[in-house]
Amino acid sequence: MDTSRSKSGLNSLSTSSLEQSPAGRRSSGLPGTSGALKALRSRRLLLSVESLLRRWNPEPRTGARMTEPPQQHYLELSENPVQFEHASSVNNVFFDEANKQVFAVRSGGATGVVVKGPDDKSSVAFRMDDKGEVKCIKFSIGNKILAVQRTSKSVDFINFIPDYPHTEFSQECKTKNANVLGFCWTNWNEIVFITDQGIEFYQVFPDKRSLKLLKNQSINVNWYQYCPETAVILLSTTVQGNILQPFAFRNGTMSKMSKFEIELPVIPKPAKLSLSERDIAMATIYGQLYVMYLKHHSRTANSPSAEVVLYHLPREGACKKSHVLKLNTTGKFALNIVDNLVVVHHQSSQTSLIFDINLKEPDCAVNTHQPVLPARSIHPYRMPLAGPAVVPSQPPVPCQLYSSSWSVFQPDIIISASEGYLWYLQVKLHPTVNLLQDKGKLMDFLLRRRDCKMVILSVCSQILEGGVKGSLPVVATVFDKLNQVYKEYLEAEQSYTVAMESGPSRGSAAQKRPVRTQAVIDQSDMYTHVLSSFTERKEVSHKFVIAVLMEYIRSLNQHQITVQHYLYELVIKTLVQHNLFYMLHQFLQYHVLSDSKPLACLLLSLESTYPPAHQLSLDMLKRLSTANDEIVEVLLSKQQVLGALRFIRSVGGHDNVSARKFLDAARQTGDQMLFYTVFRSFQQRNQRLRGSPAFNPGEHCYLWYLQVKLHPTVNLLQDKGKLMDFLLRRRDCKMVILSVCSQILEGGVKGSLPVVATVFDKLNQVYKEYLEAEQSYTVAMESGPSRGSAAQKRPVRTQAVIDQSDMYTHVLSSFTERKEVSHKFVIAVLMEYIRSLNQHQITVQHYLYELVIKTLVQHNLFYMLHQFLQYHVLSDSKPLACLLLSLESTYPPAHQLSLDMLKRLSTANDEIVEVLLSKQQVLGALRFIRSVGGHDNVSARKFLDAARQTGDQMLFYTVFRSFQQRNQRLRGSPAFNPGEHCEEHVVHFKQLFGEQALMKPSTV
Repeated sequence: MDTSRSKSGLNSLSTSSLEQSPAGRRSSGLPGTSGALKALRSRRLLLSVESLLRRWNPEPRTGARMTEPPQQHYLELSENPVQFEHASSVNNVFFDEANKQVFAVRSGGATGVVVKGPDDKSSVAFRMDDKGEVKCIKFSIGNKILAVQRTSKSVDFINFIPDYPHTEFSQECKTKNANVLGFCWTNWNEIVFITDQGIEFYQVFPDKRSLKLLKNQSINVNWYQYCPETAVILLSTTVQGNILQPFAFRNGTMSKMSKFEIELPVIPKPAKLSLSERDIAMATIYGQLYVMYLKHHSRTANSPSAEVVLYHLPREGACKKSHVLKLNTTGKFALNIVDNLVVVHHQSSQTSLIFDINLKEPDCAVNTHQPVLPARSIHPYRMPLAGPAVVPSQPPVPCQLYSSSWSVFQPDIIISASEGYLWYLQVKLHPTVNLLQDKGKLMDFLLRRRDCKMVILSVCSQILEGGVKGSLPVVATVFDKLNQVYKEYLEAEQSYTVAMESGPSRGSAAQKRPVRTQAVIDQSDMYTHVLSSFTERKEVSHKFVIAVLMEYIRSLNQHQITVQHYLYELVIKTLVQHNLFYMLHQFLQYHVLSDSKPLACLLLSLESTYPPAHQLSLDMLKRLSTANDEIVEVLLSKQQVLGALRFIRSVGGHDNVSARKFLDAARQTGDQMLFYTVFRSFQQRNQRLRGSPAFNPGEHCYLWYLQVKLHPTVNLLQDKGKLMDFLLRRRDCKMVILSVCSQILEGGVKGSLPVVATVFDKLNQVYKEYLEAEQSYTVAMESGPSRGSAAQKRPVRTQAVIDQSDMYTHVLSSFTERKEVSHKFVIAVLMEYIRSLNQHQITVQHYLYELVIKTLVQHNLFYMLHQFLQYHVLSDSKPLACLLLSLESTYPPAHQLSLDMLKRLSTANDEIVEVLLSKQQVLGALRFIRSVGGHDNVSARKFLDAARQTGDQMLFYTVFRSFQQRNQRLRGSPAFNPGEHCEEHVVHFKQLFGEQALMKPSTV
């Protein structure tokens, strides 16, 4: 390989050497196909490649070849590369690292310049006059002004701002006898010329077509590099070139930073240029700017291997050597930064190494790092054939990885000028899981990566797969690392909230809301993706399951994170499932499980299995001191009415408690003396508070008052129709009327149906009159008052208006539960009430239909249910359809009846899809949503979740490809948007069918 240096500062190109670009040098012509090699070696094009690329950085002696590794690829090229016209004798290719744009310049621009960027918006095509060979070409930020260098003395400019003339204007460097090495845009209208005698900082005035010199600095320059992310230019000075002088640019100002020296392996005598730009790169890693020096040692038989030395370059203060990356081999190398990882490519072995500088020893001045993972090749890549003789059906051909035509740019760009491709290098995290056996180190590594959440959760699941207690220390370490990041995020969020509430303080910058990265694994993530499924695995020892759950809770408590109740519930369910009640009792007794209302409710539900759970629940609720209402409900549900009354008195809540709730509970016990005691207790309360034992109307205790004092008067009128006419004209009649209705139904004889029908009709007549008056009032209000007419008053709802909810709550629901009444009579009464409502043109509420259905199901009258639905005796509604769905296990045809009802509603497409997916009829759901035209807007994740749960790989493939085709049709790309949250399914698809099975965009 030819490693000699040309006058342009680049080593000449050979077919066995690949170039790496020094970050920030002038955009320049890329190495092209073999036909262009001769032209690239010429002085014309060598001058034009000044900033673009340097070859794979060669070590002074032939390097040893790395051992061929197993094929587990953790690096890959981007799926959708930027394609451009490849370099040739008539087409020069340039790359601008600041805007990430590739320029294809044909015939000096006379026959066209095509600019392609990371997205279509930054793509531009134009022509310019051929005024000589182009050495360098770049757009300013935002593609507003184009700068073109054709000579070593000046730079030409062309306006691309709308409404500005496109006439070229030029600027020569101010320093006499100086040659322009290159230029860098630092803002849309600010540019820096770098000459061999210093730097010149200009402001561009596009309207005046002129430049103003803002500042200049005289210094001998060998070469330079530019970091666009930080706007820092690095100049190589002195004879040996190892004294580097950085300059920073911000808001129209240029500031000189502290210069520093690169330690050379050998000091040449006599002195000569020993540090070239191909040995240096600048990049931002973990938000800090570093200068990376690829250090080769002298040509001795036992010389150490190459290494990458990182110098930390702060805005203020001295630059210091901070990290050394051991490559453990020699040869030709190139550097990338991907996701804050230093990637070192080794050409001869065609492998790459990755380093994470944050995996370091604390309090160490210079950290020495070994590769995080074993050396591996980039994942194989296939490219479609190009050219006039290509047949469309020809398959893609493999791309030659680590090719000599490759060029490497910071941070993560690889360009093949000969093929016309620009890729972004990417890290695949899934393969790293099995390559890094130390799970603590693996977790440190993953937590610093960008798209890490699902990989971290899969690692957690993988660790728990063994189900061995010996792995508990590893589990504890992993949980602690996750919760440390979780805690830091919570503290940052809390600090931000406090700052926002207190308002900005003087002189302090506005505080930014903390960004929730994928490294934040909260309790819901762990519960959903790891712990809930882990507790269901039968092959794992229940002791290990409980130990893992308690270890996670221990870690949360150690980091002072409030444990969510569903984690405690998971512990309790696991303990109950294995009859470990003694352990449950201990956990509660010693407050290992923290008190909460949801936990107390769960304990209540365990009473039938573990009777002491009832008292444990009450004790927990009492400790909470904010759950008095819940304690009362628990005691009343157990018919401990006097106990509830004593408790509410002990906490001082007797004056505000609902009397009706206690009277209901007392009546349900059937104990008349208990009812009398409770009733008199509330009468005494009323007397003390209001000076009268009577209940207020708002307390709805009329029925109980009647039961004690007025009930006998109801039996004095035997004609129930006449009694109803009498009661409907009284003021406080509602509860008496409802009592009469219950009394009529007590007999449970079909002969009383005419009386029941008469009563229902009289009630619904009054109900209908009120609804019509309310509707008339609403219409009048919407249309506005008419001239000469008096303002219409809103109708008053008297107690004579007995609506459907009143009948359902106080009469029908309890009536259907009476076992001594014939079910035929119950159904007849319900249908009679529905008949009366329909006769009076009152819309029947769905809960009445539900009452009919429940009664029919309770007595296995499915044939009657089918008839009622078939002949629309029961009207369609979503709640009714949902009820039918719940009956499927008892009556299988109910599933189809429910679907038919939902389809008739025509507003329940989402519900139909949910029903079909719940039955794992994924393709049926897909066909249905297409038939109603909702396929374009439906959630892909919902269908992919359902398909994956079936375990049918071909079904998952079909559904996945269906949504890829939809994406291609709607957005021109088969990829899922980030907002669709389908990353997990994409990974699963790749694992099942390989990356090559993914649908590619139809055009690029």
